[in-house]
Amino acid sequence: MRDTVAVVGILTLVVLAGVLVSSCAREQAPSPDAMAVSGPARAPEPPADQESAAAAETVKCSVCGRECEARRAVLARTKDKQYQFCCAFCLAKHIEAGLINPEKDEIVFHDYVTGEEVSPGDALIVEDSDVDLKCRSAVLVLKGRECAEAFVKEHGGSVLSWADYLAREMAEESEGRRAKQR
Repeated sequence: MRDTVAVVGILTLVVLAGVLVSSCAREQAPSPDAMAVSGPARAPEPPADQESAAAAETVKCSVCGRECEARRAVLARTKDKQYQFCCAFCLAKHIEAGLINPEKDEIVFHDYVTGEEVSPGDALIVEDSDVDLKCRSAVLVLKGRECAEAFVKEHGGSVLSWADYLAREMAEESEGRRAKQR
């Protein structure tokens, strides 16, 4: 009898351990190797019970009008309004237009692969990759230099910080305005 109870107890522990390991594995972000996919880049597939909810969570870009997954969108909140953008390029267009002040307004990026929130100071921009967002300029955000470089190795493009990207875009916009005035 004691042996039967011991065996049942051990089997219960093994089953519980398997459930915990499975649960933790779903919550972890993918490694750079897991990001290597063929064709256009895709985020990891959500668990089956979340697929329909995730598919319903889309936002419309405030600049280009493209529908995009909320978990990949860039958000900006002014004191009066909230904006959603499909990529960093569209956010930069609103900043250039003076609708968003990056010094005062809240900006929240989402990692293109994991969906994790990324602060502007930690945001790495990937541009010119093979990812097609159906936007004029698909500019993706990733968190972490190692992940960004692995992504670029698989999908092409180049990596720069959000601050450097925005400074360049603002300079190009300013140069374009000066050329039009001549």
